[in-house]
Amino acid sequence: MINRFTNIIEFLKNLTLNSSYYYLESNNLLPYTKGDYTVYSRFKKVNKKIDIETLKKHINKDKTVAVFLKSKNYLVYEYFGKEPFAFGALLYKLSKENRAKSFEILDYNQEKLTVFIEFSLQKVDNIETIKKNIEKILEFHLNKSWRVIPNDLKPEIGNLIVLPREIINNPWVST
Repeated sequence: MINRFTNIIEFLKNLTLNSSYYYLESNNLLPYTKGDYTVYSRFKKVNKKIDIETLKKHINKDKTVAVFLKSKNYLVYEYFGKEPFAFGALLYKLSKENRAKSFEILDYNQEKLTVFIEFSLQKVDNIETIKKNIEKILEFHLNKSWRVIPNDLKPEIGNLIVLPREIINNPWVST
């Protein structure tokens, strides 16, 4: 259930509020180098703040926009396993136990589940502790078929999240 955001535009504006740039999908693979790493991505960096028109074009599938989440209070889990419902239910329970401020399902189908979790934290170190605790429990119960964003071991381009085009009602919350 969408409890904090009345529509997808409001959610996207809130998500991209602190970002001075975004990434736009291109037809070519572009190389990004950081130290000894070269990462190839289909996204090119646009060095300006995202505007409402770009968000609307993204929602209408005229463009595909991705962002790097700068806030340290967000975690995004992408699951690619055979049990997306079980993964989501467990992740929802764990996020509530860790006092999540928001739990939004951004993509859900038989092959993939993408969940955005926001925490109200005073100390930045707490998000790393929460992330490690959640991952420990997830690894115990389910096969490792997910990734979490942000991942400090990857360059920024490897931590992009494609903006959602809709927010899906949470099946684990009774209405």
